[in-house]
Amino acid sequence: MLKEIFTSIFKSGFTKLLIVGGHGGNNHILHVAQVDWNYDHPNQKVHYIFAFTKNVQEKGEELFASMESHAGSVETSLIYSLSPDYVKTGKKSITNCDFK
Repeated sequence: MLKEIFTSIFKSGFTKLLIVGGHGGNNHILHVAQVDWNYDHPNQKVHYIFAFTKNVQEKGEELFASMESHAGSVETSLIYSLSPDYVKTGKKSITNCDFK
């Protein structure tokens, strides 16, 4: 599936792709996909960085007193620092959520 996504992106005219990962579950496969693609396509480059480092984890524990897993304070803060428009900052409660 990743190769199909890469193919689509590069057929659109891009020559470089940056993937910023933060979930540990897909870290290794994204690295393998990057290396594999770059070996087979010398004129197109996929770059992958894993943003959830030990320093990020330590700072998260310092700021939030614990580490939540997916979509917790640390991951939300990482996304907010990269693209604030993707994070809704208003308070949510079970009574005003967008789902039923």
